[in-house]
Amino acid sequence: MALGVIAYPVYTAAVIFYIASIITGENLDTKSLWKLGVKFWVPYMVIIILVGVVVTLGLILLVIPGVILGIRYSFSEFDLLLNQSRPLDAMRNSWVATKEYMWVILGGFVIITIALYAPYYLVASLFDKSSISYWVLNAVSNIAYSVLGVIYTIFIFRVYVFAKSQHNQSLNQDAP
Repeated sequence: MALGVIAYPVYTAAVIFYIASIITGENLDTKSLWKLGVKFWVPYMVIIILVGVVVTLGLILLVIPGVILGIRYSFSEFDLLLNQSRPLDAMRNSWVATKEYMWVILGGFVIITIALYAPYYLVASLFDKSSISYWVLNAVSNIAYSVLGVIYTIFIFRVYVFAKSQHNQSLNQDAP
């Protein structure tokens, strides 16, 4: 568990920098991505904790506030890493930037969740929960979800890039 706490921020930050580099056309090698992940470990860990606490408190308040908070803070990690904002500033920026895209983000998360979990539940319902086949399926599914969980990050990053481009476009139209 301790290894996961240490590795998760490094891995996730590296993935975010990788996705950003693909979109911008930069060529970052694996070593550079890992270095960036390590460099941003502390601020990324801070934002994970802050957003996690806020969302958990929201979930305690009857689930829906937690879902709303999770969506509204979903751009925080991108703003923190790509714009090098401080954690609280990244959360504030995310709150503002996600306002128009809340339903898009929620819809995307629902579709991704159904696409990832429905096949498992359909197949798992065919097995007895005490059978070895069920436990093997469960183990394989957990590994698959660990890998496929990045789909959420890719989706929210694409919404983030779109929102940012829309914001920049509106700024350019407002300029004389």
